[in-house]
Amino acid sequence: MAISPDSFYHGKAILITGASSGIGWALAESLAPFQVKLGLLGRSAEKLQQLAEKLRYTDSEAFAITCDVQNRQAVERAVQEFHQQAGALDMVWVNSGISHSTFFPKWEWEQVEAIIKTNLMGAIYTTKACADIMVQQKSGVVVAIGSVASMRGLPKHGIYSMTKIALKHYIE
Repeated sequence: MAISPDSFYHGKAILITGASSGIGWALAESLAPFQVKLGLLGRSAEKLQQLAEKLRYTDSEAFAITCDVQNRQAVERAVQEFHQQAGALDMVWVNSGISHSTFFPKWEWEQVEAIIKTNLMGAIYTTKACADIMVQQKSGVVVAIGSVASMRGLPKHGIYSMTKIALKHYIE
């Protein structure tokens, strides 16, 4: 017997990292019809507020929480804040990610470190902070957004590809 998306998501408290753009934004819009509590995490307070305002007209609640996933303490605080505001934490979509060319002639350490801190460390920080809550409540779902780059490295994006390979193995 198949479970419908409405019955699966209805009433859940769902945290989404990287919600201020791209897949995270689209995911929040897609989940909003299911009467959920959405924790919208991202670096851009302005964009998160725009998304929360847009979702205000749905049957869901949206909590905009500014957070840079590169900062472990900020992630831990943001996860706790959402958990307290929503009263639960049923699911997390580990979605934050960035990419820049890391081709050797244009190698920039700041970009390399930002990719690793966001795509890998941010995912680990988020997963651990959420798992701490989910283990206590004896339930929860972790979904991590990967990339085809985890199966075959992308030209000139070796560091990005490496983080997605590592994320795939970490989540497995």
